[in-house]
Parts: sequence; C-alpha cells; structure tokens
Amino acid sequence: MEIKRKIEFFTSTNRRFVVTQQPVEQRVNCPSCGNGMLAADHLAKMFKVSQRSVFKCIEAGAVHFTELVEGGAALICIASFANASGLQLDDESIL
Repeated sequence: MEIKRKIEFFTSTNRRFVVTQQPVEQRVNCPSCGNGMLAADHLAKMFKVSQRSVFKCIEAGAVHFTELVEGGAALICIASFANASGLQLDDESIL
C-alpha cells in the first residue's frame, strides 16, 4: 500500500505604502501660465491615466513642466496637461 502525503505552504507578506502629498505652502505655480503644478504620479492619479502617458506628454513637449533640483522630480502644469490630453477635471478649483 502506497502512502500519499499532501504538503501545503502558506506565505504571508506585509506591504506598506506611504503616499506623501505636496504641502500647501510648497505649492508651485507654472512659470508659463501661472496655474498649479503637480508631480507626475499625483497628476496621473488625478486624471486616472498612467504615469507613462504623463511622461509621453512631457517628451512630446505638449505640456509645461519644470524639474526640481532636490530629488529631480518633475512638476507638470495641470492646465496644460488637461489641454494636451483632452481630459477634463471635475474640480476646477485645483487649477
């Protein structure tokens, strides 16, 4: 008689995501048009698009953007991204 054994492995992982937002006192206005600017990841979440599509607009030169010296993050003008992508914002007060 053959003995069969069944072995099950269980693995548990913990992930921690820390999302930081730009403080209000550090809000940056676009030097070209004066509207608000956001980091690429926040802009992608706001418009519900991928970060890659945000960077494609930057590479195409279709949006106003600036790079911060500290950290090298890119800030993108909200209004110019909305115009370039043809998307609308629900809350116009952000501009």
